[in-house]
Amino acid sequence: MLMFLSASKFIKAQPKNTMYGIAHLSILPLRTEPSNKSELCTQILFGEIYKVIQNSTDGQWIYIENNFDGYKGWLNKGQFKEISQKEFEEIENQKIEILCQNYTQLLIGIEKTKSIHITLGAKINSTKDNICANKDNIYIYENSIEKNNTSLTIQQKILEDAYLFLNSPYLWGGKTPFGVDCSGFTQQIMRLNQIKIKRDAYQQAEQGEKITQLNNTKTGDLAFFVRNNKVVHVGLIIEEKDLNKNKPHNYSLQKNERWIMHALECVRIDKLDEKGIFNIDNKEYSHFLHSLKRYIF
Repeated sequence: MLMFLSASKFIKAQPKNTMYGIAHLSILPLRTEPSNKSELCTQILFGEIYKVIQNSTDGQWIYIENNFDGYKGWLNKGQFKEISQKEFEEIENQKIEILCQNYTQLLIGIEKTKSIHITLGAKINSTKDNICANKDNIYIYENSIEKNNTSLTIQQKILEDAYLFLNSPYLWGGKTPFGVDCSGFTQQIMRLNQIKIKRDAYQQAEQGEKITQLNNTKTGDLAFFVRNNKVVHVGLIIEEKDLNKNKPHNYSLQKNERWIMHALECVRIDKLDEKGIFNIDNKEYSHFLHSLKRYIF
């Protein structure tokens, strides 16, 4: 996903005092312009925090910055839930993120009067006695929300999380199994494993350790793809030995080839070689290789 935001023609004076917010709903859509008709640029999931940068001229929208990756967009003010600077900093300074590890999870209000479904990757901001505090709402969650199979390597855990997105529909700006774009997919599976990378493909390509040859890549590395000299696509590299039952039929790999899981029309598995992504359904190249990066050390 490649997106540049310009807020200048929609804004008025910055708030006198910095305001802070938290995603109190399952998913908050951020848009490129202050309008429900504007395209989706990204999403903020339950429990994520953000800063308010500007207000729209009509006062109906706020321009915000996601605290996790610095990504900016317009949020409908009706979906704004304010928190104090102290609450913001307490969440910001958490040493380890606890994220929802299930496809979906039902949180039940502690007084049984409220409940909410959250999705894979949602942020749990308090874990004492299985209590999740989200501003005015207090929820109880099950232990499974923070499950961690310690018998798996980091590469195996990343691949296990990636399979939760397999066949998810492509959604520009999406970050969940119900709709995701290419860089939202890679950012989320890394974040689920405590690896922080940026939001867009071109930003992610500027991070990590460069790998010079495809046959030196391992499961969990990322591959980036270029169009008109710009990085526009990213996917997760998978070694043949790790693909197991999800291997596409009638295909075998050569020494310098890998599988790649990426979001196209949906999250799918194709063949990757030194030229690029070979679409196993169309039997043609859909993307051309730019670079290879590693974030696991």
